[in-house]
Amino acid sequence: MADINDWTRKEIEEQLASMRAVTVPVNVQIRGQQRIFVLSEMEKILKEAELIALGECGCRKKLNRCDKPLDVCITLDKSAEDQMAEVIREKWASLRRWKRCGARMSQVSFT
Repeated sequence: MADINDWTRKEIEEQLASMRAVTVPVNVQIRGQQRIFVLSEMEKILKEAELIALGECGCRKKLNRCDKPLDVCITLDKSAEDQMAEVIREKWASLRRWKRCGARMSQVSFT
């Protein structure tokens, strides 16, 4: 039985076909953009945010190779607004498809 992390030859070839080699010059520093905040910094950021949204982790959703929870990504302010708008667009599109199938609705809720 194949492991969920096993790739077929076709899958590997498809992935390699879309890749492009990149040369990184020697003696050049590449600095990561990640930062770990202490709790007091994070509390301040969250308190000052006008809008906070909790959404799905794009990496976990796209790769679909993890049994961890999806709804773990926090976005703030404009990013949260954009994320919420996208979720609403997706829900309405789903409702329109459902309606085209002849379904009737008595109640609609967004969770």
